[in-house]
Amino acid sequence: MNCKEMCHFYLLLTLTFILIYASEVLAGLREIQALIEEGRLLEAERMLSTYRPSSEERPLYHLIYARTLARLGRFNQSLGHLRLSIASGTAEVKEEALLERARLYLRLKFYPEASMCFRLILMLFPESRFKREASVGLAESLRKQGYYEEALKYYEQAGNSLEALYGKANALHQLSRYEEANRLYKELLLRDSGFLKTSPETVLLIAENMAVLNKTDEAKRFLASVKEPPYRYRA
Repeated sequence: MNCKEMCHFYLLLTLTFILIYASEVLAGLREIQALIEEGRLLEAERMLSTYRPSSEERPLYHLIYARTLARLGRFNQSLGHLRLSIASGTAEVKEEALLERARLYLRLKFYPEASMCFRLILMLFPESRFKREASVGLAESLRKQGYYEEALKYYEQAGNSLEALYGKANALHQLSRYEEANRLYKELLLRDSGFLKTSPETVLLIAENMAVLNKTDEAKRFLASVKEPPYRYRA
């Protein structure tokens, strides 16, 4: 199970937990959530479109609707429902809606918006169970904007996950700290090179790092493996 699949699985578990222990007014939402877990997204969306949530249900309703729309590729509508969930939600639902919004902005490459949402999570929920993910997300969105020093700080706060450490190595390379980046890249490649399948940008940066350090054969090997646009055009 890759990082994205694990993240989706964890979100389903979290949302299911909320629904199980919520009041009986959420029975209709539990039925819709069951459809989502079965992958019956269009049926779930049809039910959500006609569902009339009570005031108690509204924050969770908008969160569920947002996640369904995002999985259907309807991102702008998803963002609209996330705004409504954040505006009306309890702390727990607001936290999840903020995280979902940050993830979606990052996926859409709206990096300033993503970094703002990740910052809010860390500021409003300092003990959040999503703290590590929010730190990595903030670091990644900052790095994408060229704020490498600040990004490095949040990668280091995020711990020793592969995503955080590869991100840290990328930031070091982009700060021209080539030797440090190279040492970390080598450690990570020995530990688990599978992450590279999920990050063509990292493959390209490793190739650039090898080239800068005159490791030509290794650089060529990594460059040859870059297939995904737009990175293959930079390779």
